[in-house]
Amino acid sequence: MIIGNGFIANAFKELNFNHSNLVIFASGVSNSLSKNNSVAFTREENLIKEYVGTDKKFIYFSTSSVFDLSRSDTGYIIFKKKIESFIKDNFENFIIFRLPIIAGISNNPHTLLNFISNSIDRSKKMKIESNSSRYIVDITDVVNIVSTTHEQFNKEIVNLNFDNKIKILDLINIFETIKQKKAIIDVSDGGDSYDIDNSKLIDCLNKIEINNYQINTKKILEKYYSN
Repeated sequence: MIIGNGFIANAFKELNFNHSNLVIFASGVSNSLSKNNSVAFTREENLIKEYVGTDKKFIYFSTSSVFDLSRSDTGYIIFKKKIESFIKDNFENFIIFRLPIIAGISNNPHTLLNFISNSIDRSKKMKIESNSSRYIVDITDVVNIVSTTHEQFNKEIVNLNFDNKIKILDLINIFETIKQKKAIIDVSDGGDSYDIDNSKLIDCLNKIEINNYQINTKKILEKYYSN
């Protein structure tokens, strides 16, 4: 069972793997800039509560940004932590996958990658904090990893990222190369560069001999943002 009709949900539907024993909850808040009292937060929380007591394994997608100290007091991060705790307390069988920035075909203008791409295309100035870093993962890898590892994990939080942390300034440089156009940026001090322990994921992938994932950030961006 796949819950949702957005970017992540559709990617799982396209794979068409046997998910009859799973609830893949991909109907979450798509805008990380949402405020504390966002209607979208309430909608997501209420929908999750409908599946308490299910005999299927509940798969939820949280965010790697819970490690970002510069965003710890934002409504989005507070909400994600709240939902993680709720799931741990109320579901017998679950996996929480914390996702970094996902690259893929999406019309959502609020994603970091689409924001950078659109800003360069439209010659719009971007305000960037000098220390900010992110991890990037291909949506294809997210779907493949979840579909092949869900039997290996239970009652666990899994950081679904690889060792490709990159500063946002360097990310913008890659976009400039791909688009052959300079970005307009206003750089200020601040932001957070955090490390994420992905050993649980990597150990699992090695165990089941899955190693065809894409961790070259430039190639990932070229895949989705080259003209």
